[in-house]
Amino acid sequence: MLADTLKDQFNDLANRSSHYWQGLAEHTALRIREFGLLQGYKKAKARYYKLEVILDDRTSDICRALAAQDKIYPLNDALEVMDNLMALDTKSNSRMISGNTSKHLHHGSKTIRSNTTQR
Repeated sequence: MLADTLKDQFNDLANRSSHYWQGLAEHTALRIREFGLLQGYKKAKARYYKLEVILDDRTSDICRALAAQDKIYPLNDALEVMDNLMALDTKSNSRMISGNTSKHLHHGSKTIRSNTTQR
């Protein structure tokens, strides 16, 4: 299970609850999936994407507001955000190696669908 692997790899945070590790595992899997989708859209030469928000009792007010807008976004914007997040992750990893073990957890629930033309 990914949560157990993360707990083993970050043993300095081992006193965290199993919910923490499950949340971190879900966040990591979601980020990998979404980044993979973005790369696929880029490879397919898509130019736009649309957020599809899962509306349930866990949906944040921000995600509800984004869903209500029903907008189409330039794919390049999402790719730029992805690149910036990857750069931050790289900087965080190099700091962890040098002794700083601060780690962050962020939750979100969205799916991205590509669209090759704008409405």
